[in-house]
Amino acid sequence: MKEGFDVFKEFIDLTDFAISGFIGALVYTGLGIIITTILQSSSATLALILTALAAQQIEYENALALAIGANVGTTITAILGSISSNVSSKRLAGAHFVFNVVTGLVALILIFPLAKFVNILSDGLHIAQSDYTLKLAIFHTIFNVMGVLIMIPFIGKLELFLVKVFKDKSSKDIAEPKYLNEAVLQFPTSAIASLFKESKYLYKNAIFEIVAHGLNIHRDDIKSHEQIKKIVKKSTDNMGIDVDELYYQKVKTIYGEILKYATVIQSDLNLSTNQNKIVSDIKVANRKMVEIIKDVKELNKNMTYSLTEKKPLFVGSLQQF
Repeated sequence: MKEGFDVFKEFIDLTDFAISGFIGALVYTGLGIIITTILQSSSATLALILTALAAQQIEYENALALAIGANVGTTITAILGSISSNVSSKRLAGAHFVFNVVTGLVALILIFPLAKFVNILSDGLHIAQSDYTLKLAIFHTIFNVMGVLIMIPFIGKLELFLVKVFKDKSSKDIAEPKYLNEAVLQFPTSAIASLFKESKYLYKNAIFEIVAHGLNIHRDDIKSHEQIKKIVKKSTDNMGIDVDELYYQKVKTIYGEILKYATVIQSDLNLSTNQNKIVSDIKVANRKMVEIIKDVKELNKNMTYSLTEKKPLFVGSLQQF
């Protein structure tokens, strides 16, 4: 790359376009953002900056500004990558954007004091004053570490801000998958984790509700520390739920998606014996949840009949249960 810049120098000398002062820092920061956006890689941009600096094609101060621009420009890659992904990816891209922009602004404001600090540090480390490439690397390291130190105290607030900005649209119905992300199907551990989370969410937000209400019991009562006999005894109001309707509305579709996702994991991924067993166990757990709903459907009929006919014989059997 350096040889290429040496040849390039014979035709165009970029040093003719050097701009000193803070205006130059602003201009070259903007150029760094543009170059990184085009190359889609801050590492590639930094390599070009170092090479151009080694070939004496750009001034040291301008190279510092280009490095700051490269750090800010790399956020474009993350933003583009998050456009079609889930809300978590968008929040991560947002955090990346905020971190790099804040770090870039602070580094740009302090560019000249930081450059002087690098010179002092270089003298202490016995780095030659003319070794601008190594000094640029030190500068890049310093302002990134500085950015981390600045942002660490605000991580919690940044998280709350991003949660508000990028709202989880998956407050969609339970029938739509929340965790079955196709992007992680390349990684067995991540795919299994997604499958487990989806199954757990299905249980907590659909199965538990249908089973509890099917027995005319409130979920809050089940979660309480009250004895089950007392809960059953006071549950004398018929909630009038339609177990079939709730099953088709909240369970059937997502259950099918879970099985489909599990099948893809087992057929397309190179799973270990233990991983394959975990996926099989999750499938069995989901099947049993569906079977429980079918059993509750019959129990609900008996409960409704018992309450309607004022013959709470079945309640007594539940108390024994």
